[in-house]
Amino acid sequence: MPANELSRSASLSPALRRRQLEDGLVLAAGGFVAFCAFEPRVALLVAAWWFVTLVIVRSDIADQLIPDWTSGAIVLLALLRLLTMHGFTGAAFGLIGEAVLRAAATSGLLWTIGWAYERISGHEGLGFGDVKLAGAIAFWLGPYELLLAFELATFAALALVAAYRLIRRTEVLGSAIPFGAFLAPAAWIILVSAPIAERFWPWPAIPG
Repeated sequence: MPANELSRSASLSPALRRRQLEDGLVLAAGGFVAFCAFEPRVALLVAAWWFVTLVIVRSDIADQLIPDWTSGAIVLLALLRLLTMHGFTGAAFGLIGEAVLRAAATSGLLWTIGWAYERISGHEGLGFGDVKLAGAIAFWLGPYELLLAFELATFAALALVAAYRLIRRTEVLGSAIPFGAFLAPAAWIILVSAPIAERFWPWPAIPG
């Protein structure tokens, strides 16, 4: 190996090790939260979703691309969760049917919004990867939780834009905001927040 390549590899290795350490800590934290929120069988699936979420965040920020397999994995994990909780019963298949309809409605609505925005402004508003990701998330979250996830992701994205503008570093963001990098973790946070709150900060009983 040429000397310049050796030196380049040596200079990159500390950064790579630091990134691997960061990823490991983030994954461990997500797994810990998942097991605090759910019983072990479901917690394993939720922790796996957290791993997929980290992949989405990394990919969308680096390449503005959400791999198709990540959305498929989120759907598969959601189906496994329903079957784990309800077994191969009519109730499980009814919930799966509802999830399919919810995913189709969510994806269709987002695609329509993105299409209308592009027609009006001449610029792409939502990529198809974002549309597929939203549909996959709809297999996990109900309509109200989906709305909360979109609000959280939108506010987080706007806050980041405002912060970059405040410190005059808007060029770091580029010409487009990787919305999937905000939506994926926002949806996961919404999923685990309710059981975490019920477990550690229960509401006091109202006297009858």
